[in-house]
Amino acid sequence: MAQQKLGVFASLSAGVGINHLSAGKFGRLRVLVPPLAEQKEIVERLEAAFEAVEEQERTIEWSMARAAAQRQNILRAAFSGQLVPQDSSDEPASVLLERIRAQRQAAVPSTKRKAGRPAKATA
Repeated sequence: MAQQKLGVFASLSAGVGINHLSAGKFGRLRVLVPPLAEQKEIVERLEAAFEAVEEQERTIEWSMARAAAQRQNILRAAFSGQLVPQDSSDEPASVLLERIRAQRQAAVPSTKRKAGRPAKATA
């Protein structure tokens, strides 16, 4: 059907490269319009569809906000030690961090530079 309509426009237009449709020819075209009752039904269906889309958008925004809040709650619980049972025999974090710091310092190579050739002079 769309191809038929394009064919009508193509047959009425003239020009080389870019076709033009004169106002007179355009004014003589017949445009079929559905009855008023059908137009109203179309409008009602479109409005219902748009409202459904808006409701879905609101639901998505609410879900995204809830997910962000839930993520913050999980992180807060994790950092306060509430996600896993605490073992009193575990060493404190400060002791663990100090041990890691000492291991890193022991693993760092000496920063002493070896004697080498002098730098080349630039001209």
